[in-house]
Amino acid sequence: MKGNDLENKESLSFNNNELRARYKVSVVISAAMIMSILVYALVVEILDRSTGTFLEPLPLDSVITLRYVFLAAAFLLFMMTKFIRKAIVKRVDKNAKDKSASIDVIFRASIIASALADILSFFGLALFFITGDRVDFYVFGAISLIASILYFPRYNNWLEWAGANRKNFSL
Repeated sequence: MKGNDLENKESLSFNNNELRARYKVSVVISAAMIMSILVYALVVEILDRSTGTFLEPLPLDSVITLRYVFLAAAFLLFMMTKFIRKAIVKRVDKNAKDKSASIDVIFRASIIASALADILSFFGLALFFITGDRVDFYVFGAISLIASILYFPRYNNWLEWAGANRKNFSL
């Protein structure tokens, strides 16, 4: 019996290390996606301030419909990201002896949620290229940053999704 307890502790320790390592990788990837939004803002500012490097923008009144379509799509994507992540995480088998597959699912769910949050800034970038109005980018960039913060990987969520006992797992 004591040998079996030792084996369970070793397995738990291995999973803790694996969970922690994958969590840290997801944090780095998610942070890089947030930084990409700032890079897009830099591109917008450079193009907006430069002369002769930007195509002639379309008149604002001709793209109002497109702006509303993008806003509706952004809102829908913002709201659906939570449900998409939840649907992916439901595939985690909390009773599995080997948690590696579960950790992979949680990792994938975190990266997909971060990518979907980052996509929101592309709507603004596309509108900026179409209209030349940088406000379009900043509206969608702000929505993207908010979504990125909301869906940023959190270790407590990972523990809960993995079905781990919090006493045995620490960052």
